[in-house]
Amino acid sequence: MEPKAEVLKHSLKRFSRRSFLKYPVIFGAGLLVGKLTAPCPLIAEVTDCPDNPVIPPPPAREDLSSRFGLHIPNDGSFDPVQIMETGAGWIRFVAMQEDKVDPTKILEYLARCRQIGIKSLAVVAKESIGDRDLKDAARFFAQVYDGAVDAWQIGNEPDDTNPDGKWSWKMDGVSFTSLLWIFRNAMGQKAYLVAGGLDTNRLEYLQDVDLSWVNALAIHPYGQGLPDWPSPYGFPGHIGLMVDKYFKYANIFGKKLWITEWGINHDHFGENYAADYIRKMLTYLRDSVEVNTKVDKIFYYNLFDQANQEFSLVHTDYTKKPSYYAFKDVALGKTTAVDPKRLDSFSDLSHISPFPG
Repeated sequence: MEPKAEVLKHSLKRFSRRSFLKYPVIFGAGLLVGKLTAPCPLIAEVTDCPDNPVIPPPPAREDLSSRFGLHIPNDGSFDPVQIMETGAGWIRFVAMQEDKVDPTKILEYLARCRQIGIKSLAVVAKESIGDRDLKDAARFFAQVYDGAVDAWQIGNEPDDTNPDGKWSWKMDGVSFTSLLWIFRNAMGQKAYLVAGGLDTNRLEYLQDVDLSWVNALAIHPYGQGLPDWPSPYGFPGHIGLMVDKYFKYANIFGKKLWITEWGINHDHFGENYAADYIRKMLTYLRDSVEVNTKVDKIFYYNLFDQANQEFSLVHTDYTKKPSYYAFKDVALGKTTAVDPKRLDSFSDLSHISPFPG
C-alpha cells in the first residue's frame, strides 16, 4: 500500500486549473505535498516542449529600485531625469518593429535610464507584431533587446470581451498559453516574463492558461473602487478583493502579481477628482496590510501619451496636472490624507480605460 503522501501526489496530477477554481483551499493545500506538472501548449508544429520548464526565480523585492512605474511614449521623448523626479523606478513602453520605432534610438534611451537606476518593462502587444509571424517577431525582440530591458509583458488584455476593443489583443486561454510559450522559447530562461494585463476581473479565464512559462501575472484594474471610496463606475466590490483573488491564484503556481496598467480619465471626472483618486488608490496599494505585500509592481497609465492625453499626468504643453504631484507624493513615500469623494455612478463606461474595449 502506497504512503498517503504518494497517493495524494498522484491524485494531484489529475487536477486541472478548473479544480482550483472550484476547490481553491483543497487545491492550494495539495500543492504543498504534490507538484503540479505543466501541460505542453497546443501548438501543432512544436515537438520539443519540455514537460517541466525551469523558470528562474523572480528577483527579490529589495533588489528592485521601486514598486512604482509609469507608461511612457516609446520615442524617448522624456529625459530619464524627469522620470526619476516622479519617484518612479520603472518605465513601461510598447515594443515595436523596426519600421515603426528605430531600435537604436530606444536602446540608447534604455541605457540612459538604466544608468540612473530606472528599470524597464517592454510590452508585446497586438501592434508590436505587425505583419511578422509570431515566432519571427519573438526572435526579433529577443535579439534586438537582448539584455536591454528588465522585464517583458507578453500580451495585452487577452481576456477582453468587447468586440469593438481596438487595442486589446483578445485570445482564448489556449492561444494565450501558446503565445507565452513562443516568447519563453525565443527569449530563454533568463528573461523575466509577465503574462499580460487581464482586465475583466474574470478569474475563470485562467482555467485554460498555463502560467509555467512566465514569472508573474499582470492585471489592469481600471475603474475599481476602494474599501472607503466607491468605484466611479458603480462596480461592485473594490480593488482589494480583485487583487486578493488574483494573488491567491498566482501564488499557487509561485508567480508574482503585477499591475501593469491602471489610470483614470481626467477629462471625464475632472483633474482634482482624478488626483485625489490616484493618491487614494496608490496609497492603499502601497500601505494597506490587505494588499501591500500582494502586488509586486504598480504602473500608472500614463505619464504622457498624445493619443490618450486625458489619462496623462502632464498636459500636452508638458505642464503638470495635480495628478502628477499625487503620483509623485505616493511614489516617494509621502502620506497625505484624502477625504473619500462620493460621486454618482456613471452609466457610460466608454471612459473607463484609454482604449475602447
